Order: sequence, then C-alpha cells, then structure tokens
Amino acid sequence: MFLISAWTPLRNLPRVNVDDIARNNLLMTYTLLHVTRSIHGRIPWLLGMLLLVTISIPASAQTILIDLGNDNSYRGASVSNPDVNGNYWNSVWSGALYPNLLDIQGNATTVDLGFSSAAGTDSYNGPAGPTDIYGPSDSVYNAAALGNLGVQNAVYDYYVSSNFQIQELDPAKTYDLTFFGSHKYNNDDTTKYTIYTDDTFTTPVSSANLFVGSGASHNQSNVVTIQGVAPQANNNLYVGFQGANGGSGYLNAFQITEAQEPPPPPPPPGPNSKKIYMHYMPWFDTPQSLGGSAGNNWGGHWTGFGATNPNNISAEGKRQIASKYYPKIGPYESSDPDVLEYHMLLMKMAGVDGILIDWYGVQGTNGDINSLLKNSNAIVAKTDDFAMDFGVVLEDRFAANTGQVATNVAYLRDNYFNKPEYIRIGAGDDPLLAVFGPITQQQPANWTTILAQAGEPVELLPLWGEKNDAGSNATGEYVWIYENEATDDYLTRLESFYQNRAPGLGTVGGVAYPGFDAFGGFSFEIPHDDGQTLANTLALAGQYSDDLDFIQLATFNDFGEGTIFEPTVETGFAYLMQIQEFTEVPYGEAELQLVFDLFRARKEFSGNTTTQSLLNQASAHLKAYEIEDAQAILDSIYPPGDFDGDGDADGADFLIWQRQNGSTGFYPLNTLEADGNADGVVDEKDLLLWKQHSNNVSMALPLRQSLAIPEPSTVALLLPIGLGILLRVF
Repeated sequence: MFLISAWTPLRNLPRVNVDDIARNNLLMTYTLLHVTRSIHGRIPWLLGMLLLVTISIPASAQTILIDLGNDNSYRGASVSNPDVNGNYWNSVWSGALYPNLLDIQGNATTVDLGFSSAAGTDSYNGPAGPTDIYGPSDSVYNAAALGNLGVQNAVYDYYVSSNFQIQELDPAKTYDLTFFGSHKYNNDDTTKYTIYTDDTFTTPVSSANLFVGSGASHNQSNVVTIQGVAPQANNNLYVGFQGANGGSGYLNAFQITEAQEPPPPPPPPGPNSKKIYMHYMPWFDTPQSLGGSAGNNWGGHWTGFGATNPNNISAEGKRQIASKYYPKIGPYESSDPDVLEYHMLLMKMAGVDGILIDWYGVQGTNGDINSLLKNSNAIVAKTDDFAMDFGVVLEDRFAANTGQVATNVAYLRDNYFNKPEYIRIGAGDDPLLAVFGPITQQQPANWTTILAQAGEPVELLPLWGEKNDAGSNATGEYVWIYENEATDDYLTRLESFYQNRAPGLGTVGGVAYPGFDAFGGFSFEIPHDDGQTLANTLALAGQYSDDLDFIQLATFNDFGEGTIFEPTVETGFAYLMQIQEFTEVPYGEAELQLVFDLFRARKEFSGNTTTQSLLNQASAHLKAYEIEDAQAILDSIYPPGDFDGDGDADGADFLIWQRQNGSTGFYPLNTLEADGNADGVVDEKDLLLWKQHSNNVSMALPLRQSLAIPEPSTVALLLPIGLGILLRVF
C-alpha cells in the first residue's frame, strides 16, 4: 500500500498523462412562440410572430467524475471509458498526481487531483461484499438512484479516512461536490466529508454526513452534496473524510460539478436576521391522487373525515370543504408539482427561508401514512428546485411503539438529513428535529432509543413546556398556537414564554400566526381580526428575536384549523403581504399575483408543450427574482385587460367588464371572463387592469366616474364613429 505523508508536495508525485481534446462551441437555435390561447371554448389564435433566434451559449457546467481506486491500487478496479452511460471517469489511487482530469465528456481540463494522506484503498466488505473471490460484477447498488456515480467499477472500491487536494480550479467559480460512500460491518456507520481551508486539514469550511452502512447492510442509493464551495486563494480545494463519530470513513466515488451560474440572490434581510420557516401540511388528496375511478373520493382533510362532500359545488364554483376558508386555487393534492411550485414561489416572494413539514414517517397506525410519505417526499424534492431549506416536525401520535418512531428517524437519517437543503442549526450545525408533542413518547429513555438511529447529533425541539419529556435529548423548545378561551390570553402566554422560559433554553423557535378558527369548533378560538392577530404575534417575535433561533409561521395550509397563510378567497394575499412587510423584501401583492397567474397558466395550458416551456422560463425568472422578465412572459400568455381572449384590451373588453361588474365566481370552476385577476369578483381592480393596458383608449375620466357611465346601446357599437367616440371617452 502506498501512503503519502501530509507534507509531500503533490507536484512531485508521478504524473498521469491525459490527452487534450478540444472543446466544441455550442450553438443553440430556439423558437420563441408568442402564445396562442383559448378561453371559454374560443378558437385558439396566434398572438404574435414566430421568431427564429440563434444564440451562442456556454458549454454545460463542467462535471468531473472520480473513482477512488484503480487497477494499480490494492484490490481496486478502474472504470473503463466511456462507461455504460457514455461518461468518462478518472480512476485514481494515492500513488500518483492526476493532472488535467477528464470531464464527463472526455475533454481534458486544467483540474488536478492528488492525495495528501491516505489510509489505503480496498474493496473488501464494500458493495460487492467479500472480494477475495469475487469482483466488481458482484457489486450491489442502485444505479438509477446514484445517477452519474452509479457505475459498477466506481462503486466497487473505496478509500478509507483520507485527505486529498483538488488543484487548479477556477477561482471565479464555485463547485458542488457529491460523495458516495458504502461499506459493511463498520465501526462508524456515518462518514463525514469536510472541506478545509488549507493542507493542514484542521480548519473546516463546510461538511456533510452520509450513512454508509450498518452491519451486513451497505448504502446502495444515497449520496450527499456540499454545494457552492469556492476554491482557496491558491485555486485549491482541500477535502477530507472520516467517520462522523470517530471511526473509519469511506469514499467510493465522487463528482465535481462547476456551478453554471451563481444561485439567485436572496431577498434583502428583514429587520431581524432570524430564519423564517413555514409550517406546512402534506396531507391533501383529491380523486385524481387517490385514483378514484368514479372521481368521488377526496382526502379526509378536505372532507373533515366525512363531515363535508367536496363534490357538492355552489353556484359560484366553491366546493364544500371542511374549512371556513377556501383556497384561492381551489382544493388540491399535496404532491401536485404545479401546486408545490405555486406554494414555494409565494413563500420566496414573502421572504420565507424554508419549510417545516408536518411529518408522520414510514411506520404508524394512521391509514394514510403512505400517502403522507409520498406527498412529503414530493415536497422535499421540490425544495432543491426552488432553493428552499426544509426540515420536519415529527408526529409521534400514531406510533404504536418506540420502535416505530426509531424507524421513522432512521428514514430521516438515510433520506432527509443527508440533503444539503435540510435545516441545520446550533453550534454543532446539527439537523433540526422538531416534534409535535411528544404525545406518545414521553420518557427520556424513549428518545435515547429513538435518536440512536439519527446517525449524528440532532437539535431535538419538543413543544413549549414539553422539554422534560425528552430529558437531556432535547436541546430546546418551540412555541405554538394556544390560549385559554375564557381569558383570551394568547399574547400573554407568548410573551411569558419569550420573557421567562426562552432565555434558559438552548435552541428556541418563535411563532407567528393569523389566528385559530377551526371548522366544527374547538376548545378555543383566536379570531383573525382582519390581520391584527398576525400583526400582534409578528411584533412579539420581532421584539424578542434575540432569544430566538428561528420564527415558525403557523401554518401555511391547515385549512381545518383555520391557521392559513396560503392565499384564500376570504383573505387574498393579505397575510403573505404582512410577512413581506416583516421581512422587508422589495416585493408586494403584484409579485404574489404573478405567482398565481403562473399557476393558472400551468393548469389552463397543461397539454401545450410550447406554452409550458415558456412557463418554465417564467418560473426560473421568479425563482431568481427577475420579476420583469417573468411578467413579460406571463403578460404574453394572459394579456391584462383582455377579457374576450382576442389578444388585446379594447372597448369590447370594457363592455364585458361592465356587464359582469359586481358578479362573483370562483377559480377554477366558475371564473368570470372579466375577473382579470381571478380573485372571485369582478370589480374595480379588473377595470384598472383594462385601463392600464388598453392599447388605443384615452383615459379621460377618474375611476369612480367611469363606473357611472351607462352601457352603450348595441346599435351605437356597430357604428365606427360611435365606437371611436366611446373609446376616446373611456
């Protein structure tokens, strides 16, 4: 086995030659189609010209694949290039410096790699098990789940607890490093991968943990990524790995990806620097998501578990749901990607940093646990797309025993904690694990057993006043919604917690909420009071923010309990606008409306691939806070003030508005033509849209005076002169 001392200059190692391959300059030709649309059965028509544009674009983000161990190393094997996916690899060992690594397409780069210290390579007890007889072909792994890294000879062999350098990186760029480690019969089930400041490998910059295996089981499908790593001043990255708990660590293969563009700039911080997290319910299902052939089955959280029937629809287009509030987009399924895009973009426009999912796990006595897990995983998958952090509020109420909760935490370890988006907090940068209660697991010994499955220390936060149920396993508490109905003391209780209990806790979560107005009644009610309750709870959280580690908004979408930040027919965008004021982001109602318009277009043009491509662009612009670019795309799809769908705002559209003014009809089942913002009522806001975007109309009268003008006769509208006079007046 060849070991390199930590002070060996990498440039003095033997060099492995790699052929230079010229890069190709890529040209992309794309077609920008000014969208066609059809409203209420009208024939689609072309709104604009077809533009053919040829543009020069940079090559895709540079990706480099590294296989730890090769034909020259002890019990190692090289990947043959190209691999089964057509990708090119660099199979390395500690006895050489590897200059000009190949990228994934086989092109030579300027990037070099070499070990500073290595504990040796092997494949024994790796994904192929004992390898004194067998070889790479016996490797057991999930190729689809591992993506580029899921290649037989790459996963087969590994290095143990080593340090290496990646040299000659571009100092103007950042890089994402994705690691795969796997091994059986370990003295440490979790490997910690760390980026350091220099070749002493003592000062960490960032790190991530990965469960690599336990007993006879080995990691087959999970990777962990450290994102946005910048090279040091000498253009190097210093990487090390070891057991997270002091034992051996393992690395089989990893990927270096050059960030193609910097992440979207976050909104400017608000008056306090605390993270803002939204409590989010994943429990909504529709006939489509439940697979009901008759289309009559709705999830229990829409029906109140039998109290209402959403198939009963009012004349105005409202389904009968178990809530005093009606979602602006109508009842939905929690795994719908369009819904998740809508929700996350709304949160981003309000300055929300992440989502806390009300999470039930993989084992429990509740009958909808599989649906809840499917929905939760869909939410988690979307957080990466929209640069949102996420964590969980663990529900233990349906656990039959401590073992089920422990199994649920093991799932978090293997599937959530290892994601870069997972919320980490505290001095140890540990994963945040809130628990709603605990309700069934109320002994410290229970939580000692449960948290043994976490694979690393966690920041366990029970509800306020419940820390003793978990004993020393808990590091703090978070506050929630409650009052004594007789005394209406919700503010007094909150302030008492902030003043008297929070300062003595390690980690503390504050709360803000719009009210508590449960369908069917509850032991207490906190009226919304036209936004005053939210203003009160936000003010308290801001006042005591020095003792808080984060503020939880409760909740985005618990419609049954009436604690909803999600836009509704009754409240519109008002509560999210209050959050915008609190976080001091430079956005308001107009940006929230844009997100809603994007959702409407997603559904209206669900089968139109050309329009969906444009909507993908609009979504990307909104994610990057490029508001004007998103506005331009959405205005091309929904021309403001164009109520008749003919492509412009003119006198005919005004007549539609005049006839429908004051009428109500709710999206999506009964949207009126003149309800331009789809808020459920035709009113002055819709007329203002028409006035602001009418192409050939001179605005001579103030709004109130315009409303008083009687409707012109049909005969007058047929006369060109009469129409011309009408247009000049309005």
